[in-house]
Amino acid sequence: GNQPTADEMRLAFARAMWMANLAGTYGAKVIFTGPPPKDGLNPANAAFLVTYNDFVKSRLSGGYFIDLFGILGNGAGGYADGFTIDGTHPSEIGYQDILSKTTPVVTRML
Repeated sequence: GNQPTADEMRLAFARAMWMANLAGTYGAKVIFTGPPPKDGLNPANAAFLVTYNDFVKSRLSGGYFIDLFGILGNGAGGYADGFTIDGTHPSEIGYQDILSKTTPVVTRML
């Protein structure tokens, strides 16, 4: 598949943390999101996304993480029933679920 290597993942994470720290010096708060699910995702890539999200959550400081893969997913890499319009993009129901689960995170940030 097209998944990044462990070194590429660490570099991307380091860049994200650098940006979060820079934003923090100006008093800004940062929200990170993981990728959403995708219908037809092979099991290895689905497992990789779970591992990546856990990696980010375990090392995140100075920001908040919203796990779109977990919020919208069916547990096998794809979208839960009714949460997508085309297997790639959330449906209105999917967006409403994101909103209901992210509003408390944003409220805590204020």
